[in-house]
Amino acid sequence: MSIRYGLVGVCLALFLSLLAMGGGETDCPGSGPDVVVSEIFDSFNWGNEGGEIAFTIGTNACNIGDEVLNWIGDTSDHPVISQSLYRIKDHRLEQIGSAWVKHGYGALQNPGCGCTCIPDDFQHLGVGCADPYSAGINGSQARLGPRREVNPRTGVFPFPPTGWGQTGGVLERRLRVPIADVVPELNPESMYLVEAQYVTPAEAPFGNDGNNVSWRACEFVPGQSTDYYDMELMGETQIGFSAVEAWASIDPEVRASRIDVPGDGMIIVGSRVTEVRDGWYRYAWAVQNVSCDREISGLRMGIQAGSIVSATDFHDVELHGSGVDRAPWSFVQGDSQVEWSTESHEVNPDANSIRWGTTFTYTLETNSPPIEGSIQFDLFKPGDATTFNATATVPGDTDFDPCDFGVGPCPWELDGAPGINGGDLAMLLGGWGICGDGTFRPHGDINGDCCVNGSDLAELLVAWGYDCTPVGACCFGNGTCVDMMNEETCLQLNGVYLGEGTGCENATCPEGGACCLPDGSCVDHVFAWNCVAISGIYSPFSTCDDVGCLLGSDDCKGALPIEDGVHLYSTLSATTGGPGHLECKTGNDGGEVGNDIWFTYQPIADGLLHLSTCNSVDYDSELLVYAGDDCADLVLVGCNDDVQGCNGYSSELTVEVGFGTSYIIRVGGWRDGSSGSGQLLVELITE
Repeated sequence: MSIRYGLVGVCLALFLSLLAMGGGETDCPGSGPDVVVSEIFDSFNWGNEGGEIAFTIGTNACNIGDEVLNWIGDTSDHPVISQSLYRIKDHRLEQIGSAWVKHGYGALQNPGCGCTCIPDDFQHLGVGCADPYSAGINGSQARLGPRREVNPRTGVFPFPPTGWGQTGGVLERRLRVPIADVVPELNPESMYLVEAQYVTPAEAPFGNDGNNVSWRACEFVPGQSTDYYDMELMGETQIGFSAVEAWASIDPEVRASRIDVPGDGMIIVGSRVTEVRDGWYRYAWAVQNVSCDREISGLRMGIQAGSIVSATDFHDVELHGSGVDRAPWSFVQGDSQVEWSTESHEVNPDANSIRWGTTFTYTLETNSPPIEGSIQFDLFKPGDATTFNATATVPGDTDFDPCDFGVGPCPWELDGAPGINGGDLAMLLGGWGICGDGTFRPHGDINGDCCVNGSDLAELLVAWGYDCTPVGACCFGNGTCVDMMNEETCLQLNGVYLGEGTGCENATCPEGGACCLPDGSCVDHVFAWNCVAISGIYSPFSTCDDVGCLLGSDDCKGALPIEDGVHLYSTLSATTGGPGHLECKTGNDGGEVGNDIWFTYQPIADGLLHLSTCNSVDYDSELLVYAGDDCADLVLVGCNDDVQGCNGYSSELTVEVGFGTSYIIRVGGWRDGSSGSGQLLVELITE
């Protein structure tokens, strides 16, 4: 692990370690206001939709400076909080989730920052004092704003931000992650960490933003009902360190460097090299923009002329709701350098640059051995400087004999196409008799002796018809696994590709769940993302024998019969109809019920009718029960919008019912526009 710090940084790191251990009361070390994330202490699962799941985390902020920190909620003079999720898999660090920023609205004055707390008022965090925000508070959508409106270097942002006061579906604005990225069986030997960052305008004049990021390890375990997986925090919060630095602390082969961009904020670059076979190396670079407002649009590094480069990869993260164009970066190999880049700011201001609070990962394989070298980065937004450099582990760019190193994973592929055929034979014959002179390897040298001759021809003929497309293990929804399948075929068959070189021997494939289709039919053993692709409603950990598929009626007069059991339903195509009820008023909805579907119910005995969407919906649900079957004279028996003890905004309702009486069940949303899908439990309790 290689991280650059000055003397002040070393002293601060020592204090932060004492803070993490609950150090004693003393003077705070900072000059001016200085906020750190002293603890990530909580997590909350909000539910899932469309193959993604939403989390938020709780954060505790400490002011370790010697001046109060402004926390004025109704102005732009307060901190914002970002949340990110990372995965370390196959020696690579990848950001797999991001959230909008939480706008602070007031500060408590708790002790516990390792220095004496001098309390102030609710709009200022006192010196040495802590302010906790729970995961629930940090996930309150109405106080979340877009990241891209915040200048991470100055802490300046418009207030109110875009969309202020608005809410939405269960995923909207929160830390949303593809479910497939956290399923343990699909990510063997992976590690996860969650990261929080505070940005505030009060720190900018003092340059105290170098310690605003902290991380904590986490894991994912099966959640309740349809919430798939819950996040469980592990270990202690690592105060003042970023995700890339976490990668370096976990893996001793990783080099991490902090770079102060001239006239701007901080970038952290992590690099790792793995020898994948004799003479061949896999390089991985993670580039984290901590606080650089001008962002990054390209990177390049030298490489020895004649080097073979393969298996290039680019991984970004979705900044949902940001308007960013997620087009992948292009890769180009020149005579003596390799380069990744996106569009320029002049061409596309919404191009896929590395914005603050995000990390992009780049991978390639080459026969060029590693050295300590330099990566040059392009800045995205206009400004004086256009590039800057960072030290990292990179492929060697000094002179060497290419024939001293490996020939590649599929040396018979000579014409650029994966199939070994006449095109490759023609390329080999075109180089017949040529030998390298120490500066190049002749094209067609298959066996690695630096000449093109009969030995190479013999190897090519043995490999005739072989397909060089990378292959690995593919998991299917019925829990089975197939070896030696390429990624494209796996995805076409609705499988999950476990990666190049993986095998079923070490894979545990989870079974998919039930998927209700729009026509009311049900399909078993389907993964969530495949169910969504066919416009279905998904129920994990279940089969079609366990659930019913409800079509429902968009109108009371066409209400369809429903029986006891667990039923999958959707209100996505439902309109808002039927009366509102002041008895059912929640917040400022005026008693309105949005986007509703209707059912009739006939109890088989006197008892209690129990209805529930607890822990199963991806929107703000509402339940109502009426006595009788006359839609023109509905008699409300009971209603519920939000129930305590359930995730998200789900509902539960229990009412008395009598044998021989008809009832109408209405399933809707908090207000017009509140729609989604979930499970409805219908249960008659007779004892």
